[in-house]
Amino acid sequence: MKHFQKTTTGGVILMGYKTYQSIGKPLANRTNVVVTRKHKNENINGVIFYSSLKKAIMDFSKHNLFIIGGKTIYEQALPYAHELIVSYLPTDYQCDVKLKIKLDDFVIDKEINDDSNEFKIIHYKRKPESISLTDQNNDEELITTNSETIFNLKFDNFSGPFDLLLSLIQEKKMDILNLDLALLTKQYLMFLKKHINDVNIEQVTDYLVTATYLIELKSKKIIPIEQDQFEIDIENNKERDRLVKRLIEYKRYREVLPTLEELRSKRFSLFAKEIGDWKVFQPDPGEIIEAPLPEYVNPMKLYLAMQKVLERTRNKLVPNQTIVIKEFSTELVQAEIYEIIKNCNQKRISMTRILNSVDYYLKVNLMYFVTCFFVLLVLANLHKINLYQTRHNAEIYAELADPKLINQQEETAEEMIKRQEEFKREVEEYKKQRSKERVLNYYKQREEYLKKKYGDAYVSREEYLKMTPEQRAALKIKQDQIKNSKKKQKEEK
Repeated sequence: MKHFQKTTTGGVILMGYKTYQSIGKPLANRTNVVVTRKHKNENINGVIFYSSLKKAIMDFSKHNLFIIGGKTIYEQALPYAHELIVSYLPTDYQCDVKLKIKLDDFVIDKEINDDSNEFKIIHYKRKPESISLTDQNNDEELITTNSETIFNLKFDNFSGPFDLLLSLIQEKKMDILNLDLALLTKQYLMFLKKHINDVNIEQVTDYLVTATYLIELKSKKIIPIEQDQFEIDIENNKERDRLVKRLIEYKRYREVLPTLEELRSKRFSLFAKEIGDWKVFQPDPGEIIEAPLPEYVNPMKLYLAMQKVLERTRNKLVPNQTIVIKEFSTELVQAEIYEIIKNCNQKRISMTRILNSVDYYLKVNLMYFVTCFFVLLVLANLHKINLYQTRHNAEIYAELADPKLINQQEETAEEMIKRQEEFKREVEEYKKQRSKERVLNYYKQREEYLKKKYGDAYVSREEYLKMTPEQRAALKIKQDQIKNSKKKQKEEK
């Protein structure tokens, strides 16, 4: 019993309802948690009721949790246990209920002999290799690393982190009236004094605000103002509601904080779009539009970055050199630039290194530079390379794209002209087809309109062409009579 008291003091005791009944009262200086479904709505001072064993283990996983009781609760909690404390008795008491524990999954951590030598206590720890995949998932879900900066509270009927206290009060598993605000304030100020240099200024501000509020509650409790009992009850209810509201608000911020941090990290990876006039680059409606560049490629950024590279390169040239005008093939330059990027030892290569890798004094001139600029846009459009820039006006880097995105066969100039002509023919055929459909649709709508207007006096165009002049005149008279009749009816209305 001495070993049990020494080991579990200040911790959390989890037990079944029958075990609690056999004890008769909550254990002092410990958090008493009882798992039961039938009696979960009971209200016993100093006892926290749960209907789910796993939920109880999850809520108290940040603190030292000890499970006591019989065979049923041990079998259910054993998969989550990382340590066993077993007492070996020298005498066999012929118990009718025996629990089979696979000690092969555990290793002896330490042995303790009782002062009276009547029994010995052995601490076992679970072997890492005995934890199954399911148990590992449970570990990630249930067990979190204890930190010295976690605010832990210790009362007669509760011992655990401050976040857990907020959760229990919100879920009405604990009554806030049972808390000793004076002791809570004292522990809070001790925690703040100890960790004042371990947290940032925002956390310190929150701690000071909360501590000030708790001191206010403590002062009102120690020095009450003389007033009617009814007014005192109303004031206490207001203070209690105000504290509960603060606890709930604190818990909400704790829950949404990881999401806000994730959104903040994503925002840092984004860049604002530059203001630019893109109307000059928009083609006429009659022109054939080629496939657009990828969304992440900005020609203006590439132009500014390569302009800086050209200026730095020109400064290194020998003055008064002979200028040689030479035409460059875009296919050859494209192949050369692509090979330089492909054979680079690093993942990314800068524009400066690309130009330094070519035949320096013969090719680094304005014509080659313009050709290189065009080739980089073509390679990016074909998804053969990716272009990156860390910030505005910084140097641009190139790297090989995903091989799955590279076009299997590059289109030649003849194939491109042939494709454009074929596209023009398809457009003309489509226009003719649409025009024909509009004419037929017009005749169909007009026929329906005339049928509705003249009724039996309507004849189709084909029938009208087959009629004699006398028949046409008679039809015209009949249609005029119908028109006049409808006009007269409309005027009468």
